[in-house]
Amino acid sequence: IETVKLARSVFSKLHEICCSWVKDFPLRRRPQLYYETSIHAIKNMRRKMEDKHVCIPDFNMLFNLEDQEEQAYFAVFDGHGGVDAAIYASIHLHVNLVRQEMFPHDPAEALCRAFRVTDERFVQKAARESLRCGTTGVVTFIRGNMLHVAWVGDSQVMLVRKGQAVELMKPHKPDREDEKQRIEALGGCVVWFGAWRVNGSLSVSRAI
Repeated sequence: IETVKLARSVFSKLHEICCSWVKDFPLRRRPQLYYETSIHAIKNMRRKMEDKHVCIPDFNMLFNLEDQEEQAYFAVFDGHGGVDAAIYASIHLHVNLVRQEMFPHDPAEALCRAFRVTDERFVQKAARESLRCGTTGVVTFIRGNMLHVAWVGDSQVMLVRKGQAVELMKPHKPDREDEKQRIEALGGCVVWFGAWRVNGSLSVSRAI
């Protein structure tokens, strides 16, 4: 009986201290911006879902960043030929982003380099494991009131402002003249096979 009384007394005092501590806590965080998000994915006729998405509304908390404005990261990866590339990009791209030297002062360049690093490392992984899949991808990164968009392939972002669509990007597709010239300069070809395709196969001109 005495043990029960002691336990009640201890927990009562602990509760009192915790309530006081929370009330006077000096490092209370600023209210975080709220991003309303929804997700819808369609497998179509594929055997498995090959797409992945990433939502990180509090980027600073994830990486313990204390000297930056509020940041958020959202990404979609549209896999083809398997899900491995989309999984890899969804796990590694935001990590590669924050590791770039210029990330604190030039997130746009950091995004470009993060895509490049992610691609190079997945190519190495694919060679080791005999993978033959890929993924397109699009990222929106928000720092303060600035929106940055980076992409590879034909995954797209749409901005709607006052009910009107605002074009933010041009997807990488083989029917773009600049993409066609780039592919042909590298020894490839673009042919019509139900749609414009790279080497008669892929309907996107860039991918991880």
